[in-house]
Amino acid sequence: MWSKRLTPSLSTVSQHAPEIGEKAATLLIDRLTSKPEEFPTYKTVVIKTELRQRDSTRKL
Repeated sequence: MWSKRLTPSLSTVSQHAPEIGEKAATLLIDRLTSKPEEFPTYKTVVIKTELRQRDSTRKL
């Protein structure tokens, strides 16, 4: 929110927190409802991020 209001406005990375929370909850539920041998020790899930370019990094 503040990054838009500063001068120059700052570029940020949108990390999509709701999607990360939803995926984390799904993984936890899957782990709790499955047998230990059915679920891997760990699982890496990549949630795409988005670069929001503003005045601080735009080419002139």
